[in-house]
Amino acid sequence: MTLKSKRYLEKIKNNIDEGLYDLLIVHLMQIGKSIKLYGDDAKAMIELLDKAIKKLKSKINDKNRLFYFRYILLCANKILLLDKNRLDIKKLKIDIINQYKQKEAISTDDFPLHEQLTEVRITYDVSYLIHLARKLIEQQDLIKAFYIFEAIRLIEPDNDLIDEFQDFFNSRFPIVKPKLSRVFDISNTLCVLDANVLIPRLLEPVQNFSFWVDKAGDLSKLGNKVKRFIALPITMEELREAVEAKLIWARPIIEKNKKFNLQEIKSTLNKRLEKIKSKYYYDIKYSDEIIKEVKEFYLERIGLLRFILNEKLGNEKTLSHKLRRLSRRINFLPEHGDIQLLVEAIALSRTTHEEIALLSKDSDFQYFADDIFNKWGIKVFWDFDE
Repeated sequence: MTLKSKRYLEKIKNNIDEGLYDLLIVHLMQIGKSIKLYGDDAKAMIELLDKAIKKLKSKINDKNRLFYFRYILLCANKILLLDKNRLDIKKLKIDIINQYKQKEAISTDDFPLHEQLTEVRITYDVSYLIHLARKLIEQQDLIKAFYIFEAIRLIEPDNDLIDEFQDFFNSRFPIVKPKLSRVFDISNTLCVLDANVLIPRLLEPVQNFSFWVDKAGDLSKLGNKVKRFIALPITMEELREAVEAKLIWARPIIEKNKKFNLQEIKSTLNKRLEKIKSKYYYDIKYSDEIIKEVKEFYLERIGLLRFILNEKLGNEKTLSHKLRRLSRRINFLPEHGDIQLLVEAIALSRTTHEEIALLSKDSDFQYFADDIFNKWGIKVFWDFDE
């Protein structure tokens, strides 16, 4: 053990013993830069970090949970840099990330890249991401590398990696701008409703409490043109999630104001949800083959998907929201709900043999309207005066 590494390990031990976790994280940033640890030095550091994680886990409560999650994840990443075979640490990271997602009421499929992007939303530390990005580029896993690169760019726009790989990714995934699509005749169609059409109606003010959503469009303007409005299973699932998420957001505000009754507000929203279901719901079954069709359709148009990604990230005001948006668009594909809605709409068309219209303002449908119609005969539109 060199004198330099001995002194460094003593400093880390003092940080842990005294519970100086902010300072610990600052000092851990030296690993791999000014401090190189090998052999017994690396083992000694791992023992200290295991001790830190144990102490942090024992002190977690509702008030410090997010901060301590961040500390634990940063310590865990340093352990994995020194010993990549620590499966217990990998499991610990996944457990923490899943707890974080449950707290946010996020419903997604779990897979490694999503987990990594969710993790960085807690830590805001790009050191491990830089290591991962280089590794993925070496392995020619360029789509995953791009998403890691985007996270680094958002968090540290002045990072040296940006200049190093910006042109590389621009050449591999050139951006394509959308073209103006045709206007479709929606007469006598079954009109599938995206959740973004119904959420404003569902979340209209209750007891003068506002949920701050867009103004609802007037479906009655279309009622004489279409055969029927339809809410497919994924739309109902997203409406339920919207109610749950808004109640989580609203709870602390409502509880501080005695003029609002949380249970009555919750009851009103659930009644509205049931009314929408009884009026519009249509159950539909689909095959895995349609899911494959839809994903292949979008992956043939990566340039336009990248344009949409930039547009959606630009519409988010804060870094945390940008990272959340990025974590939901893995492999360039639209979010799960959008993929699923198109899958169910195609299944509806093939089951009923009716003409299908899809009412949605989402650019993942709008910018592909002509191609969607040419491939599946589904008419995407948004204008309520259509």
